[in-house]
Amino acid sequence: MTEKKNWKRLVAPGRLVPAILLLFCTLGILVAIGVYGFNSRLKEMFRLNRELQEENYVMSEFEYRLEGISYLWDRGRWGEAVGLFNQYYGQLKSREGLVKLPVFNSVQEELEFYLNQQNPRTGAFMNDAYPMCVYHGPTENVLKHIEKLSLQLGKPVRLKYRLAYLDRIDTPEKVVAFLEDVSSVGYLASMMPQTSFHLARDILSLARDEVHSRSDDADRLIEKHGLYHFSPEWKHAVLQWFYAAQDPETGLWGPKSASGKLLKLDLNNTSSIIKTFRDKEGNDIHEEFPLRYVGPLLTSTLKTLSEPPPSDDDLAWMHEWNLKSLKSLRMMTRYLWKDMSASDRERATGVFKWYIRTCCEKYYIPEEGAFSYYPGSEHASLDGMTSLFIYNEIGALSPEKQRQLWGSCEETVQGADVIAVSRLTPAKLRTIAANHGLNSFRFYPDSPDRDGLLSEARMVCYPTPTPVPDSIELVQGVRRFLATTDHGMGNWVSKAEVCERLQPVAIRKDVVVADGVSESKVHTLLGKTGECVIVGFDLLQVPRYRLVVRSR
Repeated sequence: MTEKKNWKRLVAPGRLVPAILLLFCTLGILVAIGVYGFNSRLKEMFRLNRELQEENYVMSEFEYRLEGISYLWDRGRWGEAVGLFNQYYGQLKSREGLVKLPVFNSVQEELEFYLNQQNPRTGAFMNDAYPMCVYHGPTENVLKHIEKLSLQLGKPVRLKYRLAYLDRIDTPEKVVAFLEDVSSVGYLASMMPQTSFHLARDILSLARDEVHSRSDDADRLIEKHGLYHFSPEWKHAVLQWFYAAQDPETGLWGPKSASGKLLKLDLNNTSSIIKTFRDKEGNDIHEEFPLRYVGPLLTSTLKTLSEPPPSDDDLAWMHEWNLKSLKSLRMMTRYLWKDMSASDRERATGVFKWYIRTCCEKYYIPEEGAFSYYPGSEHASLDGMTSLFIYNEIGALSPEKQRQLWGSCEETVQGADVIAVSRLTPAKLRTIAANHGLNSFRFYPDSPDRDGLLSEARMVCYPTPTPVPDSIELVQGVRRFLATTDHGMGNWVSKAEVCERLQPVAIRKDVVVADGVSESKVHTLLGKTGECVIVGFDLLQVPRYRLVVRSR
């Protein structure tokens, strides 16, 4: 009887609305506390990821575990999501159950170590406590490393177990259902740095075929080595789905709501998807699927790449910003450059300069000659080599790529002069640099040929302090780092991959790098001819000034 009276009092006119408001306020406070706790732990997990990488733990599953947890939460499987989140957080803190890389005595030993990481039940290189949708990304990353190790040994790529998890998407009907599932996300999930749409993009590599791909295309490694096979109908269904999924208003691909509305400007995944439809020279690959909405895509890309980075302590968003920015830059220089107007290219050039300076300020560690992935790190890392890859994309490590983007040396050099060696002073070089926007100077015994701007240089100097290393100093430093690091693989970048990218870059071992001008080196360069050539380079490592120095 008393309970009924209390209930009547509560629902009496004038009391019901305040009671409902109180209930919602209480729920709101509890949700806010939960969200704050989640965000705090998420930031801590990214900090721990950085720490564990430096301690040489295998962290290739890190972001995929978080995406798996996000997927479960977004599907209303909250108990599983919270359980896995708390379990993984505790594991990162305690190190219990994590695998630490041993010191390998041979390539064969390293290969066997990675082969042993395969899950015998699923065939994936991923913990099977997580949903199947996250298996392919980390598996493909590890397979790329296994491929490089196998090639070093002259062996075929073979695994211990078949890739059984791919059976779940082995027909056109299954794979389309999978794509529809992981690409549709809720509003809260879309606010995360990365969404389950990443998992849709991951399997797009499986749709690349022999006819439309180069023989060295890393995305084809599963079929190339006979590890799994998909029918032409399967590949066509995947291509058709992605072609239809491009957003006409922004030109982007990304996560969508249940009603089909694009929920975020997803440059990270768009830049990976576009390479299925265009080659590195910007030509359409499939006659049936020519790239559409190029104008909006360019606008979205330039806008997003111009956005300032997150705060240094927000490692979750910084992680995403690093990937998104590099891949956006790559998308422009590889796939969209031929579509860009002169004004688009001018704007892009300004953004590139800002971006490369920002990256070098935040990540370049001069003492180690290489990059970290997170700001504030004490040491360089393999995943930090994404900043080195920027130099690749702007043509700084390839004369051919540099000419393709910026023109020949004759076109890019904007000033020239001839001076006596007695007038070659630090002050003179500072004046030239200030007038022509130069970052560094390279010295040559004679005029370098069109492919010799890197290979023929004998000295590098900086007219003023700069956070951006000249390509020559950077390549020297990264090679030293690779020769001394015990790490074989980061979250997704392998040591073998970086070595392979640097292999074609020819630089003399006796190149001198100095803050100022070395008079003895200059006189050595003057040699018998009495002349040497100095070329000034801007932040993008493009030659902009030519100075001939004569002994008399």
